[in-house]
Order: sequence, then structure tokens, then C-alpha cells
Amino acid sequence: MFIVEKPKKLFPDQPSPATANPPAKSSPAKETVVYSSCAEVRKAGKSPLRKGDPGYSLKLDRDGDGVACE
Repeated sequence: MFIVEKPKKLFPDQPSPATANPPAKSSPAKETVVYSSCAEVRKAGKSPLRKGDPGYSLKLDRDGDGVACE
């Protein structure tokens, strides 16, 4: 008869692999907005758009400074 022992942790302070990386919580989906012109942005009341804002695109940012429809 064989006795099987549980493997010992090499580093007892560290969590086991099963708990080391818990599943990521799902974040809300990013809003997808596309404006065809700055007139459309202004009509929606979203002017000016900054880089990272929903709807910002380089085509709306004439001088490339990160602020569109200014």
C-alpha cells in the first residue's frame, strides 16, 4: 500500500496557483460612438471631444492636438 502525500508549498506565503489569478470581473462595454462631422458633435452637445472620449477621431482633430471640434 502506498501513501500519497500532498505536495508542500515551496513558498508558503504565496497563494496557490488556483487563487493567484482570480478571474477578472467583466467591465461594462466601452461606448461606441462615431461622428461624421463636427456639426454632428456640436448637435449632440459633445463639443469639444478630447482624445479618449467616445467619438473622438483624428479626422475630427484638424491640428492633431488631441482636441477635436474645438
